[in-house]
Amino acid sequence: MYNELMNKLLKKVLIHPGFILATWFVFVFFMVVILPAVSMATYEQGLTESIDTNFSFDPSLIYQIVDAYGVNGRAYYIWQRWTFDLIWPLVYGLPLFATLNRFIQPKLNFRKWIVLLPLFATLLDYLENIIFTLLVTLYPIEIPLLAWIGVTVSALKWFALGTAMVLVTLLPFFWLYSWVRQTLRKTS
Repeated sequence: MYNELMNKLLKKVLIHPGFILATWFVFVFFMVVILPAVSMATYEQGLTESIDTNFSFDPSLIYQIVDAYGVNGRAYYIWQRWTFDLIWPLVYGLPLFATLNRFIQPKLNFRKWIVLLPLFATLLDYLENIIFTLLVTLYPIEIPLLAWIGVTVSALKWFALGTAMVLVTLLPFFWLYSWVRQTLRKTS
């Protein structure tokens, strides 16, 4: 019953062009309006470096950044993880998921894994938020393993997200190529 319900949901809603366009509209709105405002507020709080975009696998560097935040900056960082960063992964993940789901051929054996990349990135983003919230909350206690796990989760998130974005960027070209080939076959 669950699979039947999910199939209907995918067929009726998630791959509908109107839904896909709406999710991309929300994404662009966030990129143009919300993200700059959040970035400005973050900068005003003194958070010039972010621990979740730092790929140095050096825990001491992560803790230097956390220390530089100060007490107010650390409180702001945690607040931001559980307000803006609860919504943001859905905003970037949903259009990628819906687009991949719509355009990647069902007959591909690895389709399931490709389509799930944005959802994987979204889940990793939430895991990253949990880990870095713990890390910042526990500071000045330093747990290097926790910092290392956080950076590893961040790297995996960025890999999954980047791969999904590259695929979504290339999909129109693959679709156009396939359409031209089919059209030429029909006419010859």
